[in-house]
Amino acid sequence: MAITGKRTPLTFRISVWLAAALTLAGCGDGPWNNPYPAAEAGRNILYSSFSERPKHLDPVRAYSSNEYEFIAQIYEPPLQYHYLKRPYQLAPLTVEEVPHPRYFDAAGNPLPDDAPVGQIAFSEYELRLRPGIRYQPHRPWPRTPRGVTAIIN
Repeated sequence: MAITGKRTPLTFRISVWLAAALTLAGCGDGPWNNPYPAAEAGRNILYSSFSERPKHLDPVRAYSSNEYEFIAQIYEPPLQYHYLKRPYQLAPLTVEEVPHPRYFDAAGNPLPDDAPVGQIAFSEYELRLRPGIRYQPHRPWPRTPRGVTAIIN
């Protein structure tokens, strides 16, 4: 407003009062369109979203970080990488220890650990799960008197 003595138009004064009222109306306790429950307001919760619908929940076929956000909540692998050691080394996650291979020749006879690669027909790994870890029953995991045995060819 200038000090020239002229009166400001009524529409200008109304628009100033309306802008001030709208500005003050937004100064409440919180946002009026908060999508989260009021009971969770004081808790330490991180809400996030994903940018793309997951295509696969199979850990072998999954390749994006969106899928691994879901997979990590469903599936816990037997081994993980120890990220502080370089070069990377495997560390047990749901198994008691990192498995060591046992080598066999074509006739099924055991071979020593330092056997030449040409003599090794197949290898066998035994994974011992930690107590309390369970997997859903499935045909490749038949139950034997010793426990559950995986047969992978």
